[in-house]
Amino acid sequence: MLNTVEEALSFAIAKHGDQKYGDKPYSYHLKSVIEICNYLPVSIDKFKEELKIVAALHDVLEDTNVSRKELEDIFGEKISDAVWSLTRQENEIYSKYICKVKDNIHSRLVKKCDILSNLENCWKDKDQNKSLINRYIKALFLLG
Repeated sequence: MLNTVEEALSFAIAKHGDQKYGDKPYSYHLKSVIEICNYLPVSIDKFKEELKIVAALHDVLEDTNVSRKELEDIFGEKISDAVWSLTRQENEIYSKYICKVKDNIHSRLVKKCDILSNLENCWKDKDQNKSLINRYIKALFLLG
């Protein structure tokens, strides 16, 4: 079983392949979310490590061909459940998705980091991204 941030990041980068985050490789976004996790006021090292593993994998079910079962076999049930919570289903209403994310402590904290990373990216062209910025800010409030 893989259980380090480095292993999770390598797995995610390989699975995301040549996907882009704007004009950058997708790894840029994954590393950004992991880095933001470093600032969470979490004092338990094992929990913080789990958060960073979830951060590395947070889009792998939504944006690649990795299955939930495969993720569970490789990273374990706790990580798989958190990543599944972070996976927005087709036609899922965003506010309902955020409520689902909120129910898992790992996914809730990682989603906040993901939103902060996305906000940073949106802010570069804030006039064009007003609706996205609005949605992300509302999601942060819903997540508590």
